[in-house]
Amino acid sequence: MFKLLLSVVSIINFSLGVIVLRNRSVQQRVRYSFVIFSFITALWVFVNLMTGLSQAPFWVWSMYSTGALLSTSALIWVSFLVKKTIQKLHFIFIVLCGIIFFCLSYTPLIIYEIRSVTLGGFEGEVGPLFSIYTFYIAGTLIITVFRVINKFFHSFGIEKTRFLYVTFGVIIFASVSLIGSFILPIFGTLKFLPFDTLSSVIFLFLVTYAIIRYRLMNVKRVITRSLLFSLVVLIISSAFTAGTLLASRVFDKTDTGARIGVNIAVAIVVVLFLNPIKNFLAKITDKIFFKGQVDYQMVTQRMSDLIAATLERDQLLGTCATTLANELKIKKNTILFCNSALKSAVLYYSNQPSQNSAAVESIKTHLFNEYSSIISFFTEHTEIKVREEEERKAEDLPASDYQRELTAIVRELEARDISVVVPVLSEHGEHAFVFLSDKQSGDIYDNRDINLLELLRSQLTSALEKSRLYEDVKQFNIRLRLKVKEATAKLRVANSHLRELDKAKTLFLSVASHQLRTPLAGIKGFLSMILDGDFGELQKQVREILEDVYANSNRLIRLVNTFLNVSRIEAGRISLMRDNHDLVPMGKKVVNELQFTAQDKGLALTFETNKDEIVANVDLDKIEDVVINLTDNAIKYTAAGTIIVRLIDKGDKVRIEVQDTGEGLEAKEIKTLFHKFVRGERGLHTHTDGSGLGLYIAKRVAEMHNGEIGVTSDGIGKGCIFWFEVGKG
Repeated sequence: MFKLLLSVVSIINFSLGVIVLRNRSVQQRVRYSFVIFSFITALWVFVNLMTGLSQAPFWVWSMYSTGALLSTSALIWVSFLVKKTIQKLHFIFIVLCGIIFFCLSYTPLIIYEIRSVTLGGFEGEVGPLFSIYTFYIAGTLIITVFRVINKFFHSFGIEKTRFLYVTFGVIIFASVSLIGSFILPIFGTLKFLPFDTLSSVIFLFLVTYAIIRYRLMNVKRVITRSLLFSLVVLIISSAFTAGTLLASRVFDKTDTGARIGVNIAVAIVVVLFLNPIKNFLAKITDKIFFKGQVDYQMVTQRMSDLIAATLERDQLLGTCATTLANELKIKKNTILFCNSALKSAVLYYSNQPSQNSAAVESIKTHLFNEYSSIISFFTEHTEIKVREEEERKAEDLPASDYQRELTAIVRELEARDISVVVPVLSEHGEHAFVFLSDKQSGDIYDNRDINLLELLRSQLTSALEKSRLYEDVKQFNIRLRLKVKEATAKLRVANSHLRELDKAKTLFLSVASHQLRTPLAGIKGFLSMILDGDFGELQKQVREILEDVYANSNRLIRLVNTFLNVSRIEAGRISLMRDNHDLVPMGKKVVNELQFTAQDKGLALTFETNKDEIVANVDLDKIEDVVINLTDNAIKYTAAGTIIVRLIDKGDKVRIEVQDTGEGLEAKEIKTLFHKFVRGERGLHTHTDGSGLGLYIAKRVAEMHNGEIGVTSDGIGKGCIFWFEVGKG
């Protein structure tokens, strides 16, 4: 049984060397040194096997000669594996020592006498140089063990786990070999010699497990595919063997045709079921070694939908970090977002999706400084970087500033447990760096992963640009709201001030009007008496002057009354004296009173009504004042043509219109025409004596009657129709 185990171990060691030799993703020095070590180990195990099959002393000598090469190749492989450089002279010295002891092992200087040969050992005496040989073997093995242990304690993450198994394997193999095969034989104890071969099985198992489970030297996929191929070959061989045995038992030995027929039938069955069997075995090996495989098409679709649907930057990067970690089945995914201009940075963790950019500015600055070397390097070198590839590149590059910078970056990435860096850069200085740790399965990042990350990088670049624009719009809206709020506050203050001024103005008008009304009434009375001849006859020239003074005093009294009406309306001290009145006589009266004024300007002033009697519950005096005001304005602003005063019964309402053929109005003038102190632009030039309050009072009177007032005009030079409506009830 032990011999069969040694055969399998020898074959596996040789096969492992072939597999690593074909895998070009492993660094060249590590690859070749492991291949040599693996082939020598296979040879050494084979020689140990032959000591159990043959009594020839040659196999004992070969056991110690290959042992010298084994310790030498182990030291060289482990040194390259842990990235320890071997100086050229030291390398030559180690190799020469191994070759010298290889040759001396076939002389009595190492093994003096062999009386009998056992499996993995012998009975006899060692030679005079065996102690020096043991010292060399012990030295190389101790250095090998020390370098593996040192690498284990200085590693992080998955690399530490890899070297945990390698360390245990090397310690067990080196310790058992050193004690059983070299130290004890010095003291004449040879019965423990076979145990070094047994320890090599443990070493092989641990190294193979580290390769398959934790991708030591990145040959996991090659091994699993080789295993699949071996299983298929085994099944085919077993099928033909079983067919041959079946034919020999069922048919006579002389019946060659029957045997050939059975073999043909077996061949047909194998051909028919070869592909299904291979697919079935592939699924099983994938399930064992590649469980949790990534569906890259589905991941691409999900990430694309997520990126397209998210505008807010914190939500975008936080969710991307979590989703990418879950979909690619990696241990941790971190996204660093930085602003080079502000020298600030924010981290988004896959296990902390609620992280946002509301951090204190000092923390953002600290993060930027902490990651400054990574930010600077990957801003300049924009490709997606896999740490292990960059590590091999740094080792292969000649000494230079870039090589030292790359080595420092690789060490920092290793310390932060970052396996892949995906730079997402923008021209505005806002960059994101996606940091991916190792996969949970221990697999390497292959071309499918890199292609997926390249696609996501381009989408994320566009998404960050959209997020920036969205953030700008959001900040603009915030600033705009603040500006509006400030302007509104200022307007409130100004409006309050204007209301106070308006109250003061109204009070002034009221006081001034009252103070002016009494003396104006006296002036008008005395002028009337003088014109009536109470103080004697007047000369014609004097009478004309006094008549002008009397007319102007009347106009001034009307203006004062207008101011008083405005102040009373705004103070709420005016009331309506409503009663049922027939409005037709009122309309005719206004037309008659203003007929002479219209005739003086050569205008035709007429009255129209659709009924002879139109009764409404109104304050007749105030309605009459409104009609007078509208008609008087029409006369003033009409140079030629006709003015029509209409009284229209509309059922439950009464509509009064004053239509002229005057100057007309623009649309922009109509909007403000019924405000206080507002007049039409052409009226300001043709009649400068207006107050701009008549239409305002008319509007307030209409509103007090729960009515409406307005004006229509087809434009400049096309006249106007001023109207107002009041209810009958």
